[in-house]
Amino acid sequence: MKIKKRKRLWLSIVEGNLIAIVFPIMLLGYFISLNIINYFYKDTIEKNSIIVNTFTNYMDKTLDEPLEILKNIELILKDNNGDYKNITLEKIDASHHFFQRIEVVNNKGKVVHATPLTPNTIGEDRLGQDFLKYVNKNNKVYWSQPSISIITNQPTITLALSSEDKIIVGYLNLNRIRELSSDFIKDFGNKITIAITDEHGIFISNKNPNLANERKLEANFNEIKDMIAKNINHATLNYDGNKVFVNASRIEATGWYVIVYEPSNEVWILVKYLILLLIILLVLCLVISTILTFVRANEIVYAIQELNDQTKRIASGEHYDNIEKQSYNEFDELIDNFNLMAKEIKERDRKLKKIAYTDNLTGLPNRAFMFKELKRLIKKNPNNYLGIIYFDMDNFKRINDTYGHLLGDELLYQFSKRLKKNISHDNIFIRLGGDEFILVVPDNRIKEKINLCIKEIMESVVEPFECTSKLINITVSIGIGVYPENGNRISELIQCADTAMYAAKESGKNTYRFFDSKMKNKLQKEVSIEQALRKALLNNEFMLLFQPQVDAGKQIRGFEALVRWNSKDIGNVSPLDFILIAEENGMIIEIGKWILKTSCEFIKIVNEKYKRDFIISVNISPIELKDSNFLNTLIDIIDSTKIKSEWLEIEITENVMIDSLEEVLIKLKQIKELKIKISLDDFGTGFSSLSYLGKLPVDTLKIDKGFIKDISSNIHNQKMVESIIVMSHKLGIDVVAEGIEEETQFQILKKMNCDNIQGYYIKKPSSFKDILDFINEKNI
Repeated sequence: MKIKKRKRLWLSIVEGNLIAIVFPIMLLGYFISLNIINYFYKDTIEKNSIIVNTFTNYMDKTLDEPLEILKNIELILKDNNGDYKNITLEKIDASHHFFQRIEVVNNKGKVVHATPLTPNTIGEDRLGQDFLKYVNKNNKVYWSQPSISIITNQPTITLALSSEDKIIVGYLNLNRIRELSSDFIKDFGNKITIAITDEHGIFISNKNPNLANERKLEANFNEIKDMIAKNINHATLNYDGNKVFVNASRIEATGWYVIVYEPSNEVWILVKYLILLLIILLVLCLVISTILTFVRANEIVYAIQELNDQTKRIASGEHYDNIEKQSYNEFDELIDNFNLMAKEIKERDRKLKKIAYTDNLTGLPNRAFMFKELKRLIKKNPNNYLGIIYFDMDNFKRINDTYGHLLGDELLYQFSKRLKKNISHDNIFIRLGGDEFILVVPDNRIKEKINLCIKEIMESVVEPFECTSKLINITVSIGIGVYPENGNRISELIQCADTAMYAAKESGKNTYRFFDSKMKNKLQKEVSIEQALRKALLNNEFMLLFQPQVDAGKQIRGFEALVRWNSKDIGNVSPLDFILIAEENGMIIEIGKWILKTSCEFIKIVNEKYKRDFIISVNISPIELKDSNFLNTLIDIIDSTKIKSEWLEIEITENVMIDSLEEVLIKLKQIKELKIKISLDDFGTGFSSLSYLGKLPVDTLKIDKGFIKDISSNIHNQKMVESIIVMSHKLGIDVVAEGIEEETQFQILKKMNCDNIQGYYIKKPSSFKDILDFINEKNI
């Protein structure tokens, strides 16, 4: 009986295995294999995507360094008035060795300086070079295609920077760029290849140096270029009959392409190994199941199902928890492999995400993280409010210039550390770059929450910061944009908050502003003015009016030149609107030259016609005064117009002394040596200081019209004006009162012994012809 029973049990177990286990295990094995294949394909694409983006950012920053070197040369040339003795590769590129050679080329295409200097270099002609044609079309920066340099006979890329009447040209060491590329990819092993091509698909850098040296074309460049144009960063392409996973990205500054290759067979090797291991274990399970009871067979099926569930979790990205071991030793190796794989993937992703989404200096999330997180928040809850609080330190550049960048970096670190501790943890604190930070406030109680955050930020900077044994006091200016009130696009929201922050700075700094429609209109107006301003000089849209200055006997002392602009695109624009914009974008330099020259031409005609020595007074912007070529500009204009330097008076305002008093004093003394008069304009409205007045080599002080307006009825103003006149006379300085509109004002100032007056009472700003009529009326 027992023998027959054993036979029946064995047959029953075999039949049960065939029906209940064999077919399900075969299906499970099939689906597990599909999940593994799908997981490794997705993982490879995501990993290579992170690599290509990280490397693109790395190369973008790396290529920015040689450009910064050329910009430093530009600053050296400006600071040293064209002196080239400090421009050598040993001094400016000692630590990086980016350049094979650097040249300074004038606007006629002639080499005026080179380093290293070789015989017969100076004066060589570069008219045939592409960079000269490119930058002469008002382009600031030029990047060439890789080539063999006709100058160094080495693989090179030409980088050119336009600088006023010169072009600074650097011939980059292409081998150095390849070394930097090779150093970067060492951490990613031999299976992955990272290459760089130019905008036409010619290899610049590759693991196979022959492809770059022989300037080979990337075999599938058109497909890669189309892929990026369609905002797709990966594809599977065919190379010599082999399938290769390809990820690519574009370096915007140069137009180059970064391409990451990984052969598909390298990926499938591990997949095949895991599938083979799975098959072996499944077969083992089948063998064991044939000798175990029906109950044990069911347990095996359950164990395999559990393993399948865990594998799906890994395939879907949930690879952070270990798979729990079952009661069968035969499964241990498979489970250990999966757990090890999950652990390695987790650690790798953590490192790559930290590189991609963290600011190195402060440890805060960076700009890339901000855009990713804002997209996620808006997509998740499109109807919820989001606050964008944009803030930076006031006068941070002055701190950097005064104490150095090391202290500036320490201040940024201490600042971010303190704010991170003080602000609410449900907000997202981000460093954009420099001293600019953003706080993202995801809360429907948006106004209340933003006001709390502003309070936390302001309170965080009350106490000074201790940086390298120095106590640094700072303030911050804050701008706020709100989603969706101020826009639905992330870039639009950030621009709104940025605009609001600058409105806070214009309001005196150390405050905050919410973005509103007035700011939007102001921003649009400023953009329109800036665009029109760029062609105003070319279109002869500026004109000068002249306002007489007379003494107490109403005899003409001279005239002040006042610029007016009638734009063909936007009509008449007030100087109060366009001068500040011209100062911010640097166009004030060229506009100022035109005003100076036109004013000198005017006074030459008037003085020669009437045989007099009238003075022409010209307002000079702080930007012009601090320009390294300003003295040369003055001398050139005086020489070209053939006027006496005593006829010219430049007007400066008090704010020119705020940042660099010593530098300004030196410049003003040099101007005085040219016998040019100096007038201090708008005295009493800004940073008026007797200590400044005593130091400045000023001939004339102009009392602002704000003091004159109520002088007839305001005793306090009368005493202020009289004190200014007495003080100025004791210092040997003449006084001009502006804004005189009434006879009463004139008589009061006359009794105070004011030297000269100017205003509508005498004559409003007038054209050249009207000024001649005015002079004729005086019987001169």
